[in-house]
Amino acid sequence: MTDELVVMLDHAIRVGIPPSTMNPESILAFYGYGVLFVGTLLEGETFLLSAAVLAYLGHLEWPTAVATAFAGAYLGDQVCFHLGRAGRRLPVTLSPRWRRRPSSAHRLLDRHQIKILLGYRFLYGLRSAIPFAIGAAGFRSLQFAFLSAIGTGIWVGTTCLAGAFLTEIWR
Repeated sequence: MTDELVVMLDHAIRVGIPPSTMNPESILAFYGYGVLFVGTLLEGETFLLSAAVLAYLGHLEWPTAVATAFAGAYLGDQVCFHLGRAGRRLPVTLSPRWRRRPSSAHRLLDRHQIKILLGYRFLYGLRSAIPFAIGAAGFRSLQFAFLSAIGTGIWVGTTCLAGAFLTEIWR
């Protein structure tokens, strides 16, 4: 975020002008936590970094922004996981090739389950696909919920720290 954008957002927030540009920073600055929740529910990195910048500048409250981002990201993962569990039998009926896939996924999860469940969120673009695949592989719900919560906390914390660090550099 450039200095001009920071000044523009600061002025727009103070006088209550709706965003004239359709970028995550201006939308988030004007509409706040609801947009942060939906943004992190769907994918998240851009919205969370933008929220961290806005919180660092004092336009959002840190605890509320962190809790909102955590809730949206965690709920999104749970929805994808349970959609995968609900549809896990469908691909097996489509093709013999798919019958080999669940056993491969099980072997991968057995060998690297902690690493995968704590780190998948840092693989940009795969945040929804991996929980879906884990659910389709038949992974246990409670174990996924627990490890996903830890991974979500790590992701939210490190992304917020990165946003604060980048804001300090830009100042």
